[in-house]
Amino acid sequence: MKKLTALTVALFLFTACGSDNNSETFTYDLTQNGCPTGSKSFSSRSDMCKSLADDKANNFCAHTLRCQKFINDCSDLNIDTSCSPSSNGLRSNDSQLQK
Repeated sequence: MKKLTALTVALFLFTACGSDNNSETFTYDLTQNGCPTGSKSFSSRSDMCKSLADDKANNFCAHTLRCQKFINDCSDLNIDTSCSPSSNGLRSNDSQLQK
């Protein structure tokens, strides 16, 4: 019985040590008014958030949707962006879209 318990514990430890806890993938693929960002995939949330804030990396598309995702997923990170919760995700020069 002791051997079975020891084997079970060893197997558990081996499995736990062999697992890759950093294998989470962060993705988005947004389209707004027919303008797609393209499919994006990242190995870290920080990299995804930096990309969400980068107009050029997203073909200058889906700014409002990217801002909404940024506010929901990235607001705790210190990344410079034109998104703010009070602006509804719109830049000041996009104010005509609110009408």
